[in-house]
Amino acid sequence: MNRNGAWGYVDAAGMFAIEPAFEEARPFSAGLAAVRRDGKMGCIDAAGAFQIPARFDDAGMFADGWAPVRIDEKMGYIDKTGTIGIPLRFDTAERFFDGMARVAVDGKWGYIDTSGAFVVKPRYNRSQLWPFSDGMARLRVAKKGLLRED
Repeated sequence: MNRNGAWGYVDAAGMFAIEPAFEEARPFSAGLAAVRRDGKMGCIDAAGAFQIPARFDDAGMFADGWAPVRIDEKMGYIDKTGTIGIPLRFDTAERFFDGMARVAVDGKWGYIDTSGAFVVKPRYNRSQLWPFSDGMARLRVAKKGLLRED
């Protein structure tokens, strides 16, 4: 909830669970929420205490044990201790779904698994690839039946 330009969190009764004190606040996932304070992102717990210091330029939601983060122009993934476990080597990195995440390198998109290894090398446009769900991901194909690589 945004109050006076600051973000916080309310509980199911509509009471402030975490007082508005952040420039930006993302949804909770895996017990942590990415918030922005003094221009940097970190992660707080349900009591509002920073569990991962605000040191990232951007941070996303945890899924499958990882959250995407950005430092300068590169993205990678941190674990719940804030340790970078999948190196900052992507131009864009999205959250994991079913153990797979969409990532971009040099403007092309592919998928990595939770070890950071490419499962589908980046060679497609983002609009062709959707997140995984129940072990599969939707792909848009060209009229000839082949994935477009333009």
